[in-house]
Amino acid sequence: YDPAKALRLLQTAADKKAACAQHVLGGLYEKGVGMEPNETLALDYLERSADAGTACGQISLAEFHLRRGNYELAKEWLEKASESGQLAAMYKLGKAQALAKEESEAEETFQQVASEPLVTSDPERNYWIGVAAMETGQFAKAQEALQNAGATNAFGARSLEPARMRRALKDDPLAQFSVEILDQDRESVGSGVGVGAGVGVGAGVRSGRGVG
Repeated sequence: YDPAKALRLLQTAADKKAACAQHVLGGLYEKGVGMEPNETLALDYLERSADAGTACGQISLAEFHLRRGNYELAKEWLEKASESGQLAAMYKLGKAQALAKEESEAEETFQQVASEPLVTSDPERNYWIGVAAMETGQFAKAQEALQNAGATNAFGARSLEPARMRRALKDDPLAQFSVEILDQDRESVGSGVGVGAGVGVGAGVRSGRGVG
């Protein structure tokens, strides 16, 4: 594996207007992976990808703005990505609305995602339905959805118990979703990561898909 060569190939593809390469390269520039962090170049490549109309580019650009508290710009791009029926974009739009203190709009968006039917053959779809259901306090639906999201999306989801779920809104742009799982003594076990029946139990919903 040659990281430098991989980066050169990615740069070449991005400069040839390959939208997926542009959105990946933008993320690398933002995080400083294989290069010095460069926010200007990160934004430039993310904007190119988003302007090309790719949902992945639009979501990545929205997350870039969301991490910087630019909620209006984030919402604008997430709304565009949502037009294609992307549940990930719709869910993250709800997060942006919540962070912008638009509680009723956020609730409506989460409800819309949570009301979608589960599809056995589409674990990715079920994941976003599940986390949206958690946002709206529909914990039985959340449990069902996450148990059908596959281990890659929601490892240990079979340990989730609706009776131990409580809503816990968080004003944190890096939060995956605003639900805490409580143990029997109502002590917080986790919030989106490593949740289960007790502290230290490695069962829960992964956080790798959220903003951050």
